[in-house]
Amino acid sequence: MYIAFLIFNSVTLAAQKDPLFYRLLKRYVTWQFHLFYRTEVSGLENIPENAPLIFIANHQNALMDALAILCTCKKNPWFLARSDVFKSSLIARILYFFKMLPVFRFRDGYDQLRKNEAIFEKSCHVLINGEALVIMPEGNHDPRKRLRAFKKGLAKIAFSIYETGYQGPAYIVPVGLEYASHHSIFSRLLIQYGKPVPIQNYVEKYHLDPAKAQRILTNEVRESLMTLVIHIEDEEVYEDYIRWIYWNEIMFSSKETPDNQKIRFSLSKELIEEINLFRIQQPELYEKRINEQKEAEAFMIQMGCFGNPMIFNGYDGKACFLAIVLLILFFPFFLYGWLTWVLPYSFGHIIAKQVKDKQFNSSVAFVAHLTFYALQTCMLTVILITCLKSIFPGILFVLTLYPAKKILKAYRHLFEKTKKCVKAWIIVNFRSKTYKKLQEQRNFFSKKFNY
Repeated sequence: MYIAFLIFNSVTLAAQKDPLFYRLLKRYVTWQFHLFYRTEVSGLENIPENAPLIFIANHQNALMDALAILCTCKKNPWFLARSDVFKSSLIARILYFFKMLPVFRFRDGYDQLRKNEAIFEKSCHVLINGEALVIMPEGNHDPRKRLRAFKKGLAKIAFSIYETGYQGPAYIVPVGLEYASHHSIFSRLLIQYGKPVPIQNYVEKYHLDPAKAQRILTNEVRESLMTLVIHIEDEEVYEDYIRWIYWNEIMFSSKETPDNQKIRFSLSKELIEEINLFRIQQPELYEKRINEQKEAEAFMIQMGCFGNPMIFNGYDGKACFLAIVLLILFFPFFLYGWLTWVLPYSFGHIIAKQVKDKQFNSSVAFVAHLTFYALQTCMLTVILITCLKSIFPGILFVLTLYPAKKILKAYRHLFEKTKKCVKAWIIVNFRSKTYKKLQEQRNFFSKKFNY
């Protein structure tokens, strides 16, 4: 029944302006999303204007992947999501309000799979009406840094635009998402919008041989997205490659290294190519290096200094002292931000722990945080207005929430850097044997490859 509801509304509502509540909610979610992650966005100039758009992205982190696009572009796109979350007609209506449509998979049964035709038709209406659509072409999420094969639905929806008589341009825009950590709050997230792939360039081939044209378009789009993600092809060596990337960043990032996620991304891409060549040319030496890495990692964990680049690349004592002073001075502001934030975050974290699929942890935690934070803000505002019998304290409280959370985010980042600096200072000055061994390991890893 709810599928019929969605299809009926696809024609009547797709071209209408988004409701005020939706637009306000998007602003709220966007604000919270950029506080949840340390986002860096590039390539927004690649998004075409006034044309049907299909955004595609690598799918590692459940709902957060879709929000990464929603919260960083001006469009208010529709989303294709797996059908099992639409089982209740009430939930289906709510999800439709948030511009989400169900997609059925083989596991849902053949009878259900046939309903995809109606959903693809709905998607086509959305695009023709000048709106955007977000598709995760891998089909399901996987936390590994690896771009998997694409499903057929992407090309089918793309070409369906031109089966309606539409003759204008339409594009597929690849979006690469690179998480430093899927679950850690305030962790880095790089969002890269790539060059658009014009669908109209393949229409003539589609009329001659639809199946072949769909394969060509799918391969072209996948190759375009491949340049925007970290891709480790061989699953057998996946953990070894991840360790090597992490070691490389820890060992060779210094205070002179720019804090630019895109540069770090490019260096990791280059490193993977080097490791691939090294593993092929000298497999025995490669295995030796991997084993030595594991031993070194175990030693660093034992010493409590794994993940601290300042031990290897030096630290700025004056900057560290200044950071400690700033932490002391800004502690009251941090405390205020923490008190307004800790309960919603804690509730979200507790609820997320109950989820069986761990890749939904950050999504559930984020949604729960959004809900509890809004409820807490409303409740505290009402209490302030009621107790002080004036609306101004309530307004002042609401206005301070954004800067308070920004300070909280910056304070935590500074605290983590200062903690590493102090740890490095202790090891360098008071644990000379440990420091000497760590420097030997760094010198060893500076000779990564022997070709």
